[in-house]
Amino acid sequence: WHDADGCGYDLLQMISDADRVGDVGIVAAPVPRRDPQNTQFMVYDRFPHHMDQKLYDGQLVECETVATALCALNLDFIKRYLTPPWFSFEWRGTSFTSEDVLFCHKVRVAGGKVMVDGRFRAKHLQRPEILTGPALVLGT
Repeated sequence: WHDADGCGYDLLQMISDADRVGDVGIVAAPVPRRDPQNTQFMVYDRFPHHMDQKLYDGQLVECETVATALCALNLDFIKRYLTPPWFSFEWRGTSFTSEDVLFCHKVRVAGGKVMVDGRFRAKHLQRPEILTGPALVLGT
């Protein structure tokens, strides 16, 4: 979720600027961790090493891995170079690698770029609102 008033325009700007870079598989806004004790932005230059925020503040830059809470995927790139499932977890013993990290890795292995747009900030929804009411059925 992005706090700015012009969220739709901001996302379009993020996509447009990343498209000019070329070979971008994903572009995302920095998002802080959900942990109240560690709210560092989940942008990495060498996972699990966080990228210095000064390197991306106010600009669009390449990174190794970025959280996907507010992102845009280049479907042309993904459909051409990646095989499903695009997002998946990987378990190793008692630990796992998140879908964000694995997706960014797949993009880079395929020759694509992972970008973070530091002009914007996203946030995780801690307690999403549960919508109630009549069910919406699409297609019959």
